[in-house]
Amino acid sequence: AHIIANGFIAAFLPLGKVGILFGIYLITAFLAAYITNKAAVAIIFPISLTMAVTLDLNPIPFVLVVAYAAAANFMTPIGYQTNLMIYGPGGYAFKDFFKVGFPLTMIYMVVTVAILSLLYF
Repeated sequence: AHIIANGFIAAFLPLGKVGILFGIYLITAFLAAYITNKAAVAIIFPISLTMAVTLDLNPIPFVLVVAYAAAANFMTPIGYQTNLMIYGPGGYAFKDFFKVGFPLTMIYMVVTVAILSLLYF
């Protein structure tokens, strides 16, 4: 986790603390779009926590951003539970979810990171 966390820090630290939260959110969201939410959290949580400790920042926003990104993923039928329920019966294609879900996920990301930044930074 340390090696990956250091790589993420190097990539996102030039964007500031808020940029780090955006980066963690993006990585978690795209990962959760293709694997289960629990698996995405299991992979990203230790990396996110390591980043907070390494940067000597409050770990709460780092933990919460992972949880919110994994829980609210609308880009694929796999990413959100109810999407999977309507995928077959509704006759939707994989790309249909991305067309609507990607903007919705990005709006949710901006709101989530903004609120966490205001509360914790």
